[in-house]
Amino acid sequence: MKENRILQIWRILYPPLLYFVISYVVQLVGILLLMQIHQGSAEILQDPQAFQEYVIRIYNENAMLLTMIAALLTIPICFFLYQKDRKRQKKEFGIRKQISMLQWFLIALLGMAASISLNDWIALSGIVLIFDGFEQVAEALYGGNLWIEILAIAIAAPLVEELLFRGLVYQRIRELANARAAMILSALYFGVYHMNVVQGIYAFLLGILLAWVCEKYQTLWAPILFHAAANFLSVIFTEGNFSYRISVVGVLLEIIISTGLMIYTIVRIHRTA
Repeated sequence: MKENRILQIWRILYPPLLYFVISYVVQLVGILLLMQIHQGSAEILQDPQAFQEYVIRIYNENAMLLTMIAALLTIPICFFLYQKDRKRQKKEFGIRKQISMLQWFLIALLGMAASISLNDWIALSGIVLIFDGFEQVAEALYGGNLWIEILAIAIAAPLVEELLFRGLVYQRIRELANARAAMILSALYFGVYHMNVVQGIYAFLLGILLAWVCEKYQTLWAPILFHAAANFLSVIFTEGNFSYRISVVGVLLEIIISTGLMIYTIVRIHRTA
């Protein structure tokens, strides 16, 4: 029994770890190849500090391309594991619900509203000023080509992360616990996986909503749409020049509107799903 419990925990933990390993290998090989292509000057290669800055610059310029490649390599593995799980779980977790166009719209709207609202509340809390690391991550996420960012952040990342965290991790925890506990535990793992406090808090809160949407509709397409909408708007807001955000009144209005929309869509989904 003890060995079975250990195996059950390992089944929950290993899929994201596999993605982490694939991402690390892709980044390492990608940076080495890009260094060969760019061929930095001899002075850079001989100066340790200059060489480190050179490698960081190459990584930041190509981070989203490497992320997309890692996601594309991981998605087939995750899909295979997910299909095996669904065949085994279908009797327990029920049949996918019919989702109307209005409900798909509400799912996307909830993703966008949650993205803005949670980011604004986290920024307002001052956590970004307390914990280091977020600025470097943001530079890597939003430092390249806009179209690559959209493909990587708004399409590839939602697909692979939802297969991993809602398709595999959440459903496997759900076999051992009730829905509420599975939502919290899978969201906690999703937050910790991002490996910095600011992103982790955002991912944890978003992860609870993603698992809730998945549970409501019994299909992985619901959290995928939610996640894609949230990430797409995050890219647009980060890269866009929204002058109203400079003023305190503009930011407060954004928080009020986005939070109101988030609460409204949660209530509508709860009543209609």
